[in-house]
Amino acid sequence: DAILNEKMYEAQAQSITTNFDIINLDKNNIQPIDLCIILSNALDNAIEANGKTEDISRRYIKLKVHGNETFSVISVSNPAPAQPEKLSSGLFRTSKKDTESHGFGLKSIENTMKKYNGEMVAKCEDGVFTLVVRLNSAPKM
Repeated sequence: DAILNEKMYEAQAQSITTNFDIINLDKNNIQPIDLCIILSNALDNAIEANGKTEDISRRYIKLKVHGNETFSVISVSNPAPAQPEKLSSGLFRTSKKDTESHGFGLKSIENTMKKYNGEMVAKCEDGVFTLVVRLNSAPKM
């Protein structure tokens, strides 16, 4: 809750419309720190992309977190003012000039997803960036 509240406040301070649809994930085995890693990195990226969207009326973040006892799905979408460069790994290159100190957000999400033997899709189509992460409730041993 603390991360969601912080990111929602940060987004709204930048005139970003937020739509958060979240169910209670108490019935799965996903560690809170792992949810924090995914949510904080995904929402930071979405807020940054929105900051580059000049038309304030087009700024938004849609977050959906759903699941049950066996899996959880986290989906974040936001406008993409420019088509990001895709790397051979399937992830996207950071748009920041200091590439040595940045560009770890999606990699952190991917590493967390792998811990749960999950799946991740990051795509940018028609000016919309979408990240979908599926986590299985039992972590990989």
